[in-house]
Amino acid sequence: VCRMLKQGGRAFLSVASIETPLGWERFAKQSHFSVGGFYFMGKQNLATMLDRAGLRAVAWSSPSTETENVYFNRDVLVLVEAPV
Repeated sequence: VCRMLKQGGRAFLSVASIETPLGWERFAKQSHFSVGGFYFMGKQNLATMLDRAGLRAVAWSSPSTETENVYFNRDVLVLVEAPV
C-alpha cells in the first residue's frame, strides 16, 4: 500500500479482527483456513505492520453498540497515511 500512495496520500484498510466479539464469532465458525476465507489479526499486529511499512495510522475504528454495521463490529478499520 505504501508504494502505491503518493507522499501524504491516504488509504482506508479493513481487516477482520480476532479481538472483537463478532470477529471472534466469525473466526470460531471457520473449520479451516483457506486463501478465499478471512484472515484475522489483532489491532496491535496491524499497527506493527503499518509502522514497519512506513505508514501512519490517522484514525482507528472501535466496535460500537450504537450501530449494527457488521464492519464496525467485526473488523479493524483504519485510515493510513504515507509519509510526506
